Amino acid sequence: MLRRVGEEVDILTCPYNLSHQILRCRFQVHLVRCRKSHPDAKKVVCPFNVTHRVNEQELDWHVSTCSNRQSFEVFKSNDSHASGSSMSTTFNDNGTEANSTWQTANTSFELETSQNWDDLPSVPSYDPKAYAEKANVLRQPVGMKPSERVAFRNAERKRLQNLKSYRYERYLLTLFVLERAIKELREHEKMNTRDEHVQCPYVASHSILKKRFQVHLVRCRKNFLHVSKVTCPFNVTHILNEPELDWHVQNCPDRAGYEHYRRGEEQAAADGATTSAQTREYPLETEENWDDLPPVPTYNPQEYAENAQVLRNLRGHSKSVKKQFRSNERLRLMGINRDKELNQ
Repeated sequence: MLRRVGEEVDILTCPYNLSHQILRCRFQVHLVRCRKSHPDAKKVVCPFNVTHRVNEQELDWHVSTCSNRQSFEVFKSNDSHASGSSMSTTFNDNGTEANSTWQTANTSFELETSQNWDDLPSVPSYDPKAYAEKANVLRQPVGMKPSERVAFRNAERKRLQNLKSYRYERYLLTLFVLERAIKELREHEKMNTRDEHVQCPYVASHSILKKRFQVHLVRCRKNFLHVSKVTCPFNVTHILNEPELDWHVQNCPDRAGYEHYRRGEEQAAADGATTSAQTREYPLETEENWDDLPPVPTYNPQEYAENAQVLRNLRGHSKSVKKQFRSNERLRLMGINRDKELNQ
């Protein structure tokens, strides 16, 4: 058995054979097996720990000095004080239990609950064989004759084929239902968006969405430059023939908004308000004057890079010029580092 480094190994000695050194976790299993090999050994069991096997002459001394007796005494005293119960046990000469009585105070506990398991419907128990007959699993013939195995494999092959065909039919049916549902959903969306379509004034077969109607008018107008159309003064998307202009201006649905706007402007003019936007001056009290600030030169990145500790690259020159530039750049950086060291 593998154990971790540093873990304590607890080994006990077998009472039937002293040469048997057994781990504590395997000690009870070993006692059951070793007892069969030593049927003539006269050993009695400790009433406080079944793994304590001693000779008959040592039982009284072991019971009085057993290491597990203290925990039993503590449990007995605590339980008797808490619930008014007591336990008395007598043992035979060989250490076996002869008689034990347990006296407990009459106590009753009432649990209030609305759940009753007797009212639940009866559910059949799980049958793995019945489940495997209907599942897509390969069963193996166990305990059958060769002829029965052949027949079982043939029947199993047919069952799996029928199950696959049934699942494929269910898949096709589900796919058909989904396609039909998507088609109905699209038709429903078309019915809902039918009111949002507007008819083109140039071609009656053009049914355009209202949000794309102005773009369509600009494009479609280029194809019908020879057609004389006029625009409504209240809505630029209302394009109609010249004889129909007067009637349309009187019945245009967008005229009401224009009339409401005009009446509001006339009322404001009557109250002394101006109809055109005028510039107003709002004095701001401040002591800051940007004209009094000293002139500051603009930022020149090339001059800053010449005096900063940054690596510059030269582009658009020949190889000899680039090589000379790199050597000068190296000397410039060395000089900047030397100045910093002197300043420190």
